[in-house]
Amino acid sequence: MQTINREALVRRHNPVVRSFDKFSSLTVGNGNYAFTVDATGLQTFPELYENGGVGLGHLSNWGWHTSANPMGYEVDKFPKTSYQTFSGREVEFPYMPRGESSEEYRWLRMNPHRLHLGAVKFLLTLPSGEPAVLENLQEIEQTLDLWTGVISSQFSLSGETASVVTCCHPEEDMLAIRVKSNLLSSGQPKLAVHFPYGSASFGGSGAVWDRPEAHQTEIMAATDRSVRFSRTLDQDSYFVTAEWSNGTLTCDSSDPHLYALTSDSDEVTFVIRYSKEELAATLPDFEQVLSHSTNHWLNFWNSGAAVELAESQDMRAHELERRIVLSQYLTAVQSSGSLPPQETGLTMNSWAGKFHLEMHWWHSVHFALWNRPELLSNNLGWYQEILPKAQQLAQSQGYEGARWPKCVTDEGINAPCYIEPFLIW
Repeated sequence: MQTINREALVRRHNPVVRSFDKFSSLTVGNGNYAFTVDATGLQTFPELYENGGVGLGHLSNWGWHTSANPMGYEVDKFPKTSYQTFSGREVEFPYMPRGESSEEYRWLRMNPHRLHLGAVKFLLTLPSGEPAVLENLQEIEQTLDLWTGVISSQFSLSGETASVVTCCHPEEDMLAIRVKSNLLSSGQPKLAVHFPYGSASFGGSGAVWDRPEAHQTEIMAATDRSVRFSRTLDQDSYFVTAEWSNGTLTCDSSDPHLYALTSDSDEVTFVIRYSKEELAATLPDFEQVLSHSTNHWLNFWNSGAAVELAESQDMRAHELERRIVLSQYLTAVQSSGSLPPQETGLTMNSWAGKFHLEMHWWHSVHFALWNRPELLSNNLGWYQEILPKAQQLAQSQGYEGARWPKCVTDEGINAPCYIEPFLIW
């Protein structure tokens, strides 16, 4: 029997991007955390990818935000509507007719919502000091190496080339970035981190950038090569730690949530970790994270099943093989974490970032069929965690057993809707 060359199989389907295209964002992640980039390898031009594109999210399974609730809205207090079942028994549901709305309904419907943890991006300027726009970036060449989980990006600005390597730690919510360019010492590209407020909207990246007064970014500790932030949004908080190889990180005078790194070198590395709880441990350096990513994906692709269609004479074979390979990468990044995935995974928000349990098997059951059952079992435990709530819901409606919710956060509570509370499985 002929052995499949798995590296060749995977790498011949590496996505390549040569322009700014709102449908061609690329993602690195580990199943619980993901970072989606534009053609610069970072989140430099997020506005291009909104409004119908594949947004530049920076999402995790622990990162949720609940808007202020001065009116004290609660699902249990929302008016119930009775419907007669086939048995003739009346059952109450938190129903809101389609097309109708209220402040109470909107708040319950969109809270909690999955939170954009913060943009890591370039602040790009021209020699004149004016901000660079998309048209100023030329010679774009970007590749996601599926075999190692690493995005390599290259572009030119003012006649000089910038190269960017972006990867994710396989076990921690951590990015590692390396930038090489003669432009760095001129300050034309500055590496920056920018923190947003949470977005209580149906979709999008999970970020609101025009409410700086509604959240807080505080420096807890800092050295010449590191910083630790505390982030607060209403009653929610999280922590961010960053370390870099050289340069100075300063806060932008016009935005208390924007920090830019100025370097006098032609190369800089930057590692940044996000966490729900404060973590005191120092960060690995760029090369260590790169090695962890490479080893993780080598193990992924060399385990489980593989299908190769290279010798097929069917004209559809190459495209089918491409979809098989890409879907394995995407679902591992988006759907193999501690919670059932949302419909758009961790790339961007849909339904405010909540996950739809009737879609769970689409996203995750295939892991077992490809002999990677551990990636499925990672998020099955959540059902056991919310089992008491599912049993309580069934009992409140006169049913035996458990009634699983549909569109929920990790709390497992259905918000009012015109359809979701009615679905049963």
